[in-house]
Amino acid sequence: MELRSKSKRLMPLPGGDRRGAPGADAGRHSMRAIGGEGLGGRPFAGEHAIGREPEQCESTQSSQNQNINSPVTPVEDVSQEAPATKPATTKTGKPRVRMQWNDDINTFIMRTYYYITKLETDRTMYCKNLFDRFKDQYPHLNVSAQRIADQRRVILRNKLLYDLAIDNIKKEVGDQLKEEEQNELQSTLHSENAIRSDSYNSSFEDNLPLNLLRTQSDLTISPTSLTPQTLSQTQTRLDPSDTQHVESRNQSDDYIQSVTDMLETALTEYSGSDPTARPRLPRLRGNKKLYQLVDLFNNKILSKFCTADSDINHIHTLIYCSALVICKHRRSFKKPAWQVRLEKDIEKLRADIARVTQYITNNERSENLCNKVELIFKKNQLHSSHERNNRRPEEFLDTLKQKLSLKAQRLRRYKKALERKEDNKLFSTNEKVFYRNLGQQNKSERDISEQGDKELPTSEDLKNYWASIWEKDAEYNFEADWIKKEENRFQNIEEMVFDDVNRDDIEMVTRKMKSWKAAGGDGVHSFWYKKFYILHDILGRVISDVIKGNINLPQFLTTGVTFMLPKSKNTKDPSQYRPITCLPTLYKLITSCITNKLNSHIENNKILSEEQKGCRRNHLGCKEQLVIDTIILKHAHKHKRNINITYIDYQKAFDSVPHSWLIRVLQIYKVNPTIITFLESAMSNWKTTLLLNEIRTEEIPIRNGIFQGDSLSPLWFCLAMNPLSALLNDSNNGCNGCKLTHTTSICHLMYMDDIKLFSKSDQAMKNLIEITKTLSKDINMKFGLDKCRTLRIVKGRVNASQNFNINHSFQSMDLGDSYKYLGIQQEKGIHHIKIKKELTQEYFRRINTLCKKHLYSKNLFKAINTFAVPVLTYSFGIIKWTKTDINKLEIRTRTTLTKHNYMHPKSAIQRTTQPHVDLKASNKWLKLGALFPETEGFMIAIQDQIINTRNYKKYILKDPHLITDKCRKCNRQSETIQHITSACPNLTQTDYTHRHNQICNIIHQKLAFKYQLLTGKPLPYYQYTPKPVLESSSHKMYFDRAILTDRTVHNNRPDITLIDKQNKQVYIIDVAVPNTHNLHKTITEKIHKYTELKEEIVKIWQMDKVHIVPLVLSSTGVIPRHLLSALRNLDIPESTYMTMQKAAILNTCRIVRRFLQDDTSSIPNSGNVTHLA
Repeated sequence: MELRSKSKRLMPLPGGDRRGAPGADAGRHSMRAIGGEGLGGRPFAGEHAIGREPEQCESTQSSQNQNINSPVTPVEDVSQEAPATKPATTKTGKPRVRMQWNDDINTFIMRTYYYITKLETDRTMYCKNLFDRFKDQYPHLNVSAQRIADQRRVILRNKLLYDLAIDNIKKEVGDQLKEEEQNELQSTLHSENAIRSDSYNSSFEDNLPLNLLRTQSDLTISPTSLTPQTLSQTQTRLDPSDTQHVESRNQSDDYIQSVTDMLETALTEYSGSDPTARPRLPRLRGNKKLYQLVDLFNNKILSKFCTADSDINHIHTLIYCSALVICKHRRSFKKPAWQVRLEKDIEKLRADIARVTQYITNNERSENLCNKVELIFKKNQLHSSHERNNRRPEEFLDTLKQKLSLKAQRLRRYKKALERKEDNKLFSTNEKVFYRNLGQQNKSERDISEQGDKELPTSEDLKNYWASIWEKDAEYNFEADWIKKEENRFQNIEEMVFDDVNRDDIEMVTRKMKSWKAAGGDGVHSFWYKKFYILHDILGRVISDVIKGNINLPQFLTTGVTFMLPKSKNTKDPSQYRPITCLPTLYKLITSCITNKLNSHIENNKILSEEQKGCRRNHLGCKEQLVIDTIILKHAHKHKRNINITYIDYQKAFDSVPHSWLIRVLQIYKVNPTIITFLESAMSNWKTTLLLNEIRTEEIPIRNGIFQGDSLSPLWFCLAMNPLSALLNDSNNGCNGCKLTHTTSICHLMYMDDIKLFSKSDQAMKNLIEITKTLSKDINMKFGLDKCRTLRIVKGRVNASQNFNINHSFQSMDLGDSYKYLGIQQEKGIHHIKIKKELTQEYFRRINTLCKKHLYSKNLFKAINTFAVPVLTYSFGIIKWTKTDINKLEIRTRTTLTKHNYMHPKSAIQRTTQPHVDLKASNKWLKLGALFPETEGFMIAIQDQIINTRNYKKYILKDPHLITDKCRKCNRQSETIQHITSACPNLTQTDYTHRHNQICNIIHQKLAFKYQLLTGKPLPYYQYTPKPVLESSSHKMYFDRAILTDRTVHNNRPDITLIDKQNKQVYIIDVAVPNTHNLHKTITEKIHKYTELKEEIVKIWQMDKVHIVPLVLSSTGVIPRHLLSALRNLDIPESTYMTMQKAAILNTCRIVRRFLQDDTSSIPNSGNVTHLA
C-alpha cells in the first residue's frame, strides 16, 4: 500500500533531482550500481514497454552513435552526462563508474546462458563460459564472472525481461540447438557464412567450448538470432492473456531458483562449522510433497554443488544443508477446522454453564454477571422444536449441559473417525511404522505405570564409572600360545582384497538402513543418504578415499552420543545401565560398507566357527541355537546320558575387548591392511558423551572396548571371540553321541557373548571352563559370576552338584531352578509350560491392541497374521505345541474377535482359517495329465516364477549387462511373470481378451445346450463362436450385449446374460482371469460392479430375482472355492472347471512364450540366455 504523499515521493534522491537532474534518471535507466556492483532495474511500465526500441531511451548523441555502429554497451562514465567542472568521484577520489544494464545486455546474458547450458540441462562450468562470451562481446566493461551470474539471477527474480520474452529466447535457442544436432558435419569450422556474419557472431563462435564445436553446422548461427537487437525486432504488443501459457513454467523455474538460493545461503552459513553444533534436523512424515522435493534436489539442484573433487566434509555439509532446506518446506500439521470449532464451542458452553450455575446458587449477583446470563438466556430459549421455550434458569442450565454433552460426544466421534482413517492410511502405506508405533505406545504405557521416584546417578558418577572402563588402555597377552595356533590355522588363506566402494555398495547399505533411526551428533538421518541417490557415486569415491587414507576422517564422525538404558530397577547404580551409542550416519555408512566386504572374506574362507551363530548370514540365529540345544537335551533325557552344562556370561563384554587385540585378530584372519589401518586410525579418535534423561556428561575417550550401535561392532566382536571355539573343540571334551558335523562333537554353543558349554563329565567341564577362563584373561575379559551357572544331569535327571572352584565360583542349579538362555527359560530343558503361557499372553495382547485400532477388515486380519501370529510361529520347533493347545488358541482368538464385534457369535467357526482356494481343484490339471510334458513343465516354471523375465535376470541371475527390468512391451512396470500373465496394458486388448473369450465360449456353449438354445453336436471351445442373442420359449441369452437402462449405468455390458422367463430370474455372468493374488479382490469387484445394473433389471424387466455370478480363476489355473459355488448356482456340472482351467493354462503358456520370443533383440545378450520357453 502506498500511503505517502505525492510531495514526499517526488523528493530528490542523493546525487540529484528525480525529475531530470544528471546522474539520476526518473525511470528504468536510473543509477542502479556504483563501481560495477549494480542492482537490477525495474521493467518498463505500460503496454508499449516490450516493443520499446533502445533508441527511445534518453541518451546522448554519442551513445546513440555508439549504438548504431557497435553492439550496445552500458554507459561507462558518469562524466559523459555530468558537468565537466564537477566530475563524480568516490570517497577515494576515483571516478565513479555507473553500470547500466539495459534490455540488450540482459537479453544477451540470458540468450548466451541458455545456449551454453543447453536450456539448463548441463550447467557444468557455465559461469566461466558465460563470462568469456561477455568479455568478448563487451571487452571494455570491467565486471567479474560472479557479477554476471548474479545479474542473470536478478533478471529472473526482478523480471527485468518479461516472461514471454524469456520464453521466446528459450524457444529460439531450443530450435537452434535442434537444428544444429540435425545438420551434417562440414569440412571446415568457419564457413563463408560465418565469416560474413557480424562481429557478435564471430566473437561468439570463437569462444564456444570444444564440446560444442563438433560440427560446422553446430556453429551455423543466424546473425539475427543472437544479436542484441533481435528481441526488440521480433517483439509485438502483448495482451496479458498471452503470457498465461508460460506462467506455470516460469513459476516452476522461479521455485527451483528460490530453493537453490536457499541451499546456497545454507552452504555459506554452515560450511566449515562444527557439525555437532548445527541445528538438529527433525523427523519428517512421509508425504507427496517431501518426495517431490527430494526428486527436485536429485534431478535439478544437487549436481550443481558437487564435483568430482568434492571431499567428505563438503558432501556431508551438502547433505545436511539440503535436508535443512527441505525441512523448512515441510508441511505444518494443524488441527482440523472442525476440531478447532468444536473445542471452541465446548469451551464457551462450559463458561456459560459456570455463569448460569453461579447465577442460580449465588444470591449476590453482580451486574456484569446478570448481563451475561441474560444474553445466555436469549440465545438458548429453544430447547427443541417440540417443546415450549425455556423459562426457568434450571431449564436453561439443563439445555446448556445437554448441548455440552452433545458437542463432547461429537468431538470424540470425529476424533475416532480421524484416528481410524489415519491408522488405515498408515497401515496401507507403511506397515513397519504402524507396528513400531504400536510397540512405542505399549512401551510408553508400561513406563508410565512403572514410573516412580527413581533415583538416577549423578553426571560425575556416570562419567567416573564408565571412564574407568573405557579410558584404561588395556593390552592382550602377546605371548599366549593359542594365538600362534590360531595364526597357523589360517596361514594358508588368501589375503582379503579391497575393492573400491561403488554406487551399488552404497545402495545396498542404505536400503537396509532405517530411515529415521536416531542420528548421531551431526543429526543427519539415514533417510537423506538413502534418498539423495544422485550423490551415491560421489559417496562411494569419497568413502574409498577415506578408507585408503587419501582423505582424513573428520573428528566428528568418530564421536558418538551414548544413551544409557537401565537393565534393572536399581537405577542409582551406574553399572546397571547398557550403553547404546548413536554414531553419525556417515560413519555407520562407512563401517557398513567394510562389514559387507569383510563378510564375504569370512564366508569364502570359513573363518567363523560353526558354533557361533551371531552375525552369520543365511542362518536363523537364536532359533538355530535353541533347536540344537533342544536336540542335545532331548538326546540326553531319552538315552539317560550324563551331561554337564555351564552357562558363561561376561561382564561388560563389548566394553572390555582391548583395541590391540581387535587389530591383531584382523591381522590373523588376513583382512586387507588398508582396512586395518583405517580402523586403527578411527579407533584412536573414538569418544562419546553419555546421556541419561537430562543428564549429560563430558566427552569420554574410548581406549578400551567397542561401540554398541555400529554395524561392524558385532562382527568384529565375534572375530575377537572366534579362537575360543577352536580351543574348545581341540580339547575333545564334548558330549558323546551328539555331533554338530561329522567330525566335531558338541562341546559348546555361542551366540555373540552368550556361551553354553557341554561335557560328558565333571572333569571335562572343568577343562572347558579352564580353557575359556584362560583365553578370556588373555584378552582382558572377565566373567559375570552372578550370572554364570552350572547344571549336572545324571541319567537324564537333574542332580544337585557342588560348585566348580577354578579360581571362580560358579553357582550350581538345583531342581526347579531355571536359567534364561537366549530369551527362553530353561531347566534341564526348556520350560515349555511357562514359555507357552508367556507367548500366549503376548499373542493376545497384540490381538487386543490391533482390535482397538479400528482397522478395515482386510487390514486387521493382515495385521494379525503379520504382527500377532509370528509370536507363536517363531517358537514352533522349539516349544511343544499340541493340537489341544492350538485349538484353545483358535477358540480364544474367535472369542476375542467376537468381543470386539469383528465376528458374529453364531458365525461358522471355520471362517477364521478357511482358505479361499481349492487346492485339490487347483492341482486337478496335474492329476489328469492331459497336457503335453513341455506345456506342463512350462506352467510349473511359471508358477514357480523361474521364467527368464527381465526382473528375474536382473535380481536373481544378477545379469550385469541388463540395464533395466522394465517391461519390453509397455516399458512402465517391472517385467515379472505376474506382469506378463495378467498385468501388461499392451496385451489387454489382444492376448488377455483372447484368453478371456475362450473361457466365455465354454460357459456360453454349456448354457446354450442345457437350455436347448442350440441343437446339434457341441464344438470344441476354441472353434465355437457365440451368437449375441439366443432365445427360446423359456430362456433368452445375451453374449457381450449391452442392456438398456432407464438411469445411466456405466457397467451395463456383462459377458453373458441368461434370462429365465418362466421363473422370472436373470443371471449376470462375468468372467475374469486375474493373477492368483488378486482372485478374492476380483470376485468382490465383479459383484460390486454390476449391483446398479441388477437393480435396474429388476425394475425394467419386472424380474423376481437377479443373480450376479462372477466366474473367476487365475491365469495359472488356480481355482477359488467361489468358482465351484458359482457353477453350482448356474446348474452347470462342476467338472466344467477342468475345461476352463485347461483353457486358461494353455493360453497363459502361449502368452508367455510369445512375450519372451518377441523383441528378443532388445534384450542385452539374449543369445547367451536360455529361455525356459
